[in-house]
Amino acid sequence: MKDYISDNIRRTEILARLINRDRLTVLDLALEYNVSEITINRDLALFRSEGFQINSRKKLLTLANTPETTLLTGFLSEYLALKLNRKLLMDRLRAVEAANHSNFFQIATLSAKAVDEGRVLRFRYERITDGVENDYTVKPLELKLNDFNWFLIAVKEGEDIEKIFYLSRIKEISILEDHFKRGNEKSADRIFRIELRFDASCRNSLYSKIWFPDFELTENSDGSITLVTNCALNKRIASWCLRWEDKIRVIGPDELKEKIKSMTSAFFTANKF
Repeated sequence: MKDYISDNIRRTEILARLINRDRLTVLDLALEYNVSEITINRDLALFRSEGFQINSRKKLLTLANTPETTLLTGFLSEYLALKLNRKLLMDRLRAVEAANHSNFFQIATLSAKAVDEGRVLRFRYERITDGVENDYTVKPLELKLNDFNWFLIAVKEGEDIEKIFYLSRIKEISILEDHFKRGNEKSADRIFRIELRFDASCRNSLYSKIWFPDFELTENSDGSITLVTNCALNKRIASWCLRWEDKIRVIGPDELKEKIKSMTSAFFTANKF
């Protein structure tokens, strides 16, 4: 496992430096990464098999072609997961440890395994609303982390609507032999077309970050900027709108306006300033 991780980290870093036109030789790389020149040449051979045109002139390595973004994204996703995510995940897992969630180790591991292998899960789950425990057989679709809370998106046996199951509420778990294929699962959240208009002073912030998986920005004649996206209408999008304070205007839908109004009204009812 350690060799696999080291190999992937080294290869991605070498590739990034070749794209960046750093002055590199096989010997320099071998010394830096404490491996043999044969190992570095194997890395280069792997890159060439993926379509990277790597040449060597007077021992200096060069990359002749511009790699496809899709291919680079694959390298980067694995690199960041191996290089950076350990500390990020450790911080999140330490929080679970401090909360004394019993059985979390096996629950998280077996949930991830079932998602990866497309296998059916069975577990006992304590509902948040009333504390009642029930047994569920589910098709696990995705394991996700929201702040410090881990949850499983799954579809219960005989249903087609995605549900959220918090790992902290799972009491017992087992992976069944049955495999499943994704079919016509439906998200529990209704998707809305969200249209928001921002003050011109927000321009740099809006263009410098990726706010949603898919969104469009349009500059208006008065200097304002319109953002359009399609997403679920929930507390997350409502809270995100509120963070812009007086720099945002919700154009639509009306359901989002009502959601924000309901949240702020409830807050000020409970908190008298």
